[in-house]
Amino acid sequence: MDPQNASPLAASPASQFEETADSQGAVQNPWLVLDFCDVSVVNFAENIVRIIKRQHAVERRRRSNRDIVKAIHIHQLELTESLFYNPTFFDNYRTLISVEHDDLINIWDYVQGFEVLDKIVRICENLNCIFITALLQDRGVNAQYVEVSHGMFPGAWKSLTDEFYTEFSPAISQNVIVCGNHAPATTSYFEAAMTGDLTHAMDMSLAQLYTAHIVTTLDARGLQIWTEVGGFFTVNPPIVPGARPIHFVTSVEATQLAILGSGAIRAPVIEEVFRARIPISINNVTTPYDRGTVISTDREEDLQSFGMPTSPNVGCESLVRNRSALGMTLKSHLQRPTAIAVKNGLLMVNIHSNRSTRAHEFLMNVFRIFNKWHLSMGLISSSEVHVSAALSMQARPFGADEELTFAITELSHYGNVEVKPSMTIISLVAHHSRTVTEVSATLFSVLGDNGINIEMISQVASKGTVACVIRERDEKKALNRLHAEFFFYPN
Repeated sequence: MDPQNASPLAASPASQFEETADSQGAVQNPWLVLDFCDVSVVNFAENIVRIIKRQHAVERRRRSNRDIVKAIHIHQLELTESLFYNPTFFDNYRTLISVEHDDLINIWDYVQGFEVLDKIVRICENLNCIFITALLQDRGVNAQYVEVSHGMFPGAWKSLTDEFYTEFSPAISQNVIVCGNHAPATTSYFEAAMTGDLTHAMDMSLAQLYTAHIVTTLDARGLQIWTEVGGFFTVNPPIVPGARPIHFVTSVEATQLAILGSGAIRAPVIEEVFRARIPISINNVTTPYDRGTVISTDREEDLQSFGMPTSPNVGCESLVRNRSALGMTLKSHLQRPTAIAVKNGLLMVNIHSNRSTRAHEFLMNVFRIFNKWHLSMGLISSSEVHVSAALSMQARPFGADEELTFAITELSHYGNVEVKPSMTIISLVAHHSRTVTEVSATLFSVLGDNGINIEMISQVASKGTVACVIRERDEKKALNRLHAEFFFYPN
């Protein structure tokens, strides 16, 4: 273990002697002797008690961790044994995961802080990958597990920069290429190649970025993303039961939908893969024979050559039978959005300048404070003396409420601050910029007719998306009314 990275517990004299366990997990040498030699018991009584108490807690924690891992190990074997046809492959699988579980015990015993999270996630990813590899081999597929960081210098990078991906992707691709005719199986977690707190920075977009860089480095013929969500829908299905799947979108539409939190792909992944002109499809692992969503280029001629309109309610077969149908479908699509995206759990902050600073200084200070306290803005609208921001409060780390309080306190130095909780962003993603005029008019009309107040409205720079903020309690009604107006009523 690197002395500089070792935890205080691992470096303490009392923790230098490890317990050993037999194949059944039973501790073989449970005793640890502490000899306080030539020590004044009276003068150092508090220190002696503290040392013994700490070591006693350490031993209890170690045995508790070992029991937990052992239970996980047994449970995992019980769940997976019935899936294997050939006992030989199951025995090999059992041997491999035993090594990973032993590593997990050692990590829990001697690693602390964020580093332990990195290592635990790595082991969990490895266990999943080892299981799938073994099951593929059992079913006759010549699969091979590829360790992500094999052949790389551990701890070579401290941050996820472009230089990291530039050096990292070819190394992993080479590990994949050497598999030859084997079907390589790898994870999207590269803890061994990183130093510092990786789990704090890692999310699904980072895992998918890893895949995107491998795809482009290998110059693959395509990228298939399989999730439990599947492709894009006209609206969120759990909220609107009549939501329809979108079988075809352009990369611009897909990027906008991904930014707004719709679907199972992230915007940087789309941009990275499409720079190499590699097609993407998003499929549902629970219904593998469904069409899913294909993401293609932005050119109108490519859209028509696929034989699929972006409109989700017109099939390809009708377009082939009747050429005029294509023109009618595309014209209809110009009058409605491709999809309706929603993002809830937001906090709206309105800052009205007290005019103590010039307009550009006011805006600069507001954004500086947002950046200082790591506040993510889902939507923003600004003028010389006023800023409205919808802040994303989902998946916020521990202590986020305190950070928000500090941010509001600092913002109050530059003007009056109004906070509105429980807000929702509704975004209408359109394929053509000329669609936005008609879409915006329908948006105002539908929300106004149903008594839904718009707290803020904004149009993105691409002119293909219009978004507004409403109260979360009106979310379901607004989505159902808008979806019915755009996708069910005749245009």
